[in-house]
Amino acid sequence: MGDITVNASDVLRNLAAVKSRLVGAVAGGMFEGAQRVEDLAHERVPKDTGLLDSTIHTQEPIITENMVEVRVSAGEGGAEDYALPVHEDLTKFHPRGAAKYLEGPQNEKAEEFFSAVVTAVEEVA
Repeated sequence: MGDITVNASDVLRNLAAVKSRLVGAVAGGMFEGAQRVEDLAHERVPKDTGLLDSTIHTQEPIITENMVEVRVSAGEGGAEDYALPVHEDLTKFHPRGAAKYLEGPQNEKAEEFFSAVVTAVEEVA
């Protein structure tokens, strides 16, 4: 039987390319899943003036060596002091919307979130 020669540089280069595609797919799937959370958060956020609703957004993925992070946030741009108490105070009545306007949608959309990641990874596999 003949010898097989493997060039380690080629193997590492190919692995890096695969890693890059997979990380990109994971980030894209996470962003898509987070946008689903955002859409539901817009429906659930208490609405008085619309200020808080206007601050809900999904940030672009942050990719580091060991992590992919996507955030759905609310309260930036002048509503910081308002967003947290409205989100956390379960005793306050809101005629339109409810507390936990981010956490509730995150929990409810968890399966869709992970499905979006799986679908994105399968598309590059």
